[in-house]
Amino acid sequence: MDFFKELNRAYDAGDEQAERFLLEAYASPRKEAEPEFRTVVCNELGSFYRARSRYEESYRFFTEAMEQAALCFGTDSLKYGTVLMNRAGTSRMSGDVDKAIADFETALDIVSKKEDGGPVIASTWNNLGLAYLAAGRLEEAEGALVRGVEIASQAGETYMVGTGLINLASVCVKLGRNGDALKYAERAELLFAGEPNSENGKYAREMAAMLRTARNNPTAKGPRTIPS
Repeated sequence: MDFFKELNRAYDAGDEQAERFLLEAYASPRKEAEPEFRTVVCNELGSFYRARSRYEESYRFFTEAMEQAALCFGTDSLKYGTVLMNRAGTSRMSGDVDKAIADFETALDIVSKKEDGGPVIASTWNNLGLAYLAAGRLEEAEGALVRGVEIASQAGETYMVGTGLINLASVCVKLGRNGDALKYAERAELLFAGEPNSENGKYAREMAAMLRTARNNPTAKGPRTIPS
């Protein structure tokens, strides 16, 4: 059985079917016979529950995935660092920003040493930037997001570059630098021009429009929110 093909079919059938499929995989003998498979299943369960704001379950399954990744690949492996980054994302989304920052920084120390870690490294920088932002550490947020965009660009990860630019624009607005924010927003607008109806395409276009309005009319209010 191709696990991911079956999982995609389960998602197509709805959340209830996807959760059932994942929990059945978690309970299957294969999980005990193949530790690497256990890592995969626990990581997918963590992602499933995080996307549905069930953060305690998400954190628990990501932690179990980390334990298995440590046994199978080592705590200095890209797999381990990736799962740790995923768990940090759950902490950030649940509001435990200090824990998120600590985990993101540890994950970054691991994945940044891997030659094949480009997209994961970029994602970790971007998420660390958002965690810094949530903690009110705006300058650090900007620095982390800039680094994430640079690495994503080098890795050819256009979507990640675009989301990073949107986040950078939002940080610059909070820093009172609407001119820099507009430059970032317009770059994101260009990148997402081919998918104008996507969530990020709409957000980049609207943000750029609002910033242009603010530039031409100093009494107008610029955007104050960022995409999650």
